Amino acid sequence: MSSDIDEYLNNYIQEEIIGKRSVPANGNSFGSSIIDLPKIDKMSGKEFEKFCAELLKWEGFSSISITKESGDHGVDVIAYKAGISYAIQCKRHKKSIGNKAIQEVYTGRAIYKLDKALVITNNDFSSQAIDDAKKLDVELWDRKTLKARIKRLENERRREEAEEQRKAEREKREEERERKKITVPDEKGFDKPAYGGANLHVEDVFHASIYNRNNDIRLVLGKDFHGNDIITSLVNSQNILLFGCSIEEIYNMLHCFALSILVGATNYNMYVIETNGYDMGIYKDTTVVEHTNSMYEATSMIYRVVSEIKQRLAIKAGIYTKSVVQPDCSRIIILIEDFVDLFRQNGDLEQEVVFIAQNGSNVGVHLIMATQNPGFTSEQIMNCIPVRACLKVSNSQESKIALGDTGAELLSGMTDFLFKGKNMGVPMHIRAPLISDGDKLKAIKCTKDFFSGELCEEPNNEKIKLSTQNEKDGKFLFFLKRKK
Repeated sequence: MSSDIDEYLNNYIQEEIIGKRSVPANGNSFGSSIIDLPKIDKMSGKEFEKFCAELLKWEGFSSISITKESGDHGVDVIAYKAGISYAIQCKRHKKSIGNKAIQEVYTGRAIYKLDKALVITNNDFSSQAIDDAKKLDVELWDRKTLKARIKRLENERRREEAEEQRKAEREKREEERERKKITVPDEKGFDKPAYGGANLHVEDVFHASIYNRNNDIRLVLGKDFHGNDIITSLVNSQNILLFGCSIEEIYNMLHCFALSILVGATNYNMYVIETNGYDMGIYKDTTVVEHTNSMYEATSMIYRVVSEIKQRLAIKAGIYTKSVVQPDCSRIIILIEDFVDLFRQNGDLEQEVVFIAQNGSNVGVHLIMATQNPGFTSEQIMNCIPVRACLKVSNSQESKIALGDTGAELLSGMTDFLFKGKNMGVPMHIRAPLISDGDKLKAIKCTKDFFSGELCEEPNNEKIKLSTQNEKDGKFLFFLKRKK
């Protein structure tokens, strides 16, 4: 019987209602045009029954069958949904439907031993029919309901067409990218460790000369194949996504970023959110870092930052006459250890983080977010944060998601990663420094001394006083002492 419905509707709806249009590949026999109510009003009773059967398929019903024309006991269609059986009467009529249809389908439901009764019409129901339906627990689909459901089907069809178009565009871009792909020279192959495979340490890459005096925040990345120091400006990058399959490698990179901020910036506050541990809780010992691994506190922290951004934007736009935030307000950096886990626990936070990514950098708020699950990163997050760092991942698909290209699956691991900044066609292969517990403690001590106005030690153990001219140098001197 189901094949009979499909064959009838494919012919009738396409040829008579829509106008001889072909059935789309997705099997939607409603075609590319709305089946509006005036067209339904012209159907015969049997045609309306078959139309309702097709509509029920779109609504998630299954095992749909049309009863015989005579002796149907007031039941035109039998269907099932979510384990519940339905007795359905279909009434295409020019006048309102009275309570007779309600009584018939209610009786028919009992005869067929079905669970629920439903009446579908292209018109309205009389008040008596509505009252009886409530008493007998009969579901009613009137003209308004039918119109809404048809409209929803049309919207779904449009979404499917839009998705097909987006898919085709993505495939076209992928083909174009493969065609124009730049081959990385063998001596810089991603499967070979950067910087000759030698381990890097803090004193090898943290130099006072890499920091400027323009309220910028420079992040130490490491060294490239030629041994050049590679840094990036968080102010210019705005936000950074970090991907990897090893939590140890991700934490090492986050600590590298955190140390860059602690010893390289002076006017900032850093918020750290962890979902898988307490490894970065060590920085709570400073006055400029707020840390949490609590979902409740993380939610509160993000909403506070969103509120701060809105205030700063309002002041920037001249909406507030009262200065809620000083013009030279401190920068805010948010480090999230695994944003995918965070959004899994509270899906509402994703939109708030998107708001931060899209608006925060305009008023000095920046995101550094990491995850071990690149495949679960939403397209919305990827679109609003183009700057990416990718440690070794499990396969080429994860590399494509993270960087838009393969290569990260070939990395040797440890501290090797690929960095793709704004407008970079090919990612840069970099080796990051290994961050030890001693490095963390030294950075914390220097940060505490700096913000408390204490003195920092020079390598020769002489004391210097922090001043406007040399405050950053004073902060670095102890931390940046190179090994002999």
